[in-house]
Amino acid sequence: MDRIGIVAFAFGLPPRTITNKIIAYIASQNADRCRAPIYTETNIPVDVAKRISWHPGNFGEPVALLDLAMGAAEWAEKNSLDKLLVATAKPALGRAMRDLKHALNERGVSIKVEPCIEIDFYYRGVWFSPESVLARSRFPLVWWSREIILRFLPMFLYKRVASYSNPVSRHF
Repeated sequence: MDRIGIVAFAFGLPPRTITNKIIAYIASQNADRCRAPIYTETNIPVDVAKRISWHPGNFGEPVALLDLAMGAAEWAEKNSLDKLLVATAKPALGRAMRDLKHALNERGVSIKVEPCIEIDFYYRGVWFSPESVLARSRFPLVWWSREIILRFLPMFLYKRVASYSNPVSRHF
């Protein structure tokens, strides 16, 4: 039987947005069903009764997908997990999956990565929340104009601009 973990990526700020509540719900449901721990950031309002590992960062500040993926890969390796289920907004799913697989590959760890199927149960428009303080998670046009660039960058360049731990990326 696979040892499963859930990785939840926020989509927008603050944590109380409907989008982040949906992601928290999806992560919690999968954690209950699979009896799995959750790795996430403070911007996901997950029930604190769950087994949660928090990614380092400040409450109310965005966490780069790549940074969370790197932390999740280390967490998964330490916990000897065989499979990770990704909970995030549908627009961020492709890059979250790619970043997580890359982070695992960099660590030389062979762990399966799959999306939480419940992501597809939600209407496409629900993911962009007018409550978000980040324009990219409020307006699809802003998201996709940035996302297309990030998805097509070669990984060596992407890593330079997509990680908040890299000072260069703070300006992108």
